[in-house]
Amino acid sequence: AYEIYQCDWSSDVCSSDLGLGARKLVFGSRANRDRSGIDDATAFDRAVAFFRRAASVVAGWELVMTLEAIPASYGANFMTRTSEAADIVMAVGADALRLHLDTGAMFVNGEDPAEIIAAYAPLIAHVHLSDPGLMPPGDAGCDHASVAAALRRYRPELTATIEMAPQENASRLADLHRALTFASQIYG
Repeated sequence: AYEIYQCDWSSDVCSSDLGLGARKLVFGSRANRDRSGIDDATAFDRAVAFFRRAASVVAGWELVMTLEAIPASYGANFMTRTSEAADIVMAVGADALRLHLDTGAMFVNGEDPAEIIAAYAPLIAHVHLSDPGLMPPGDAGCDHASVAAALRRYRPELTATIEMAPQENASRLADLHRALTFASQIYG
C-alpha cells in the first residue's frame, strides 16, 4: 500500500512559487490521497503530521498552503469531502494551512455549498470555480449562484479562480470565453 504523506517537503517549491508571484499553494494531488491498507485514524494522524511540517515551511516563506477535497470519483480515498479537508486544517491549527474550496468537488459530492461556506468560512483561503469533471464553470448546470451568494456573505474579499480541463471535441478558446463570461456574471 502507498505510504500516505511519506514524501519530503522541500522549500524549493516555495521559492519557485514566490518567484512567480504566487502567495497560495494548492495541495490537491489525488496520488497522495491513496490510503489503501491504512486505517482512518492512522491516515488522519499522518496527514496532520505532514501538514504541520509543510505549514512550517510555507510560513517561513510567508505563503499559505491550501488543502482541497478530492472526490472519490476522481480517484482519491482520503479527504474526499470538504469537511474532511477542513478537519485536517483545524487539527493542524496553523495560519499557513487553510482550506481550499473547490466548487466542482462540492457538486460531485452533493455537498451544500452555502452550508459548507458558512461552516468553514474562517478557514477558506482560496476558491476554484469548476463543474464536475473539471468542466468549465456553468457547463453542467450546477448551482453556482448559491456559492456566489455564500461567498459574498461570508468571504467577500476572496478572489476565485477558474479551474477547468480541456474538453473533448471543444474549442479551448470558446470554453475559456464561456467560463470567463459565466464567472463574471455569477461571481462578479
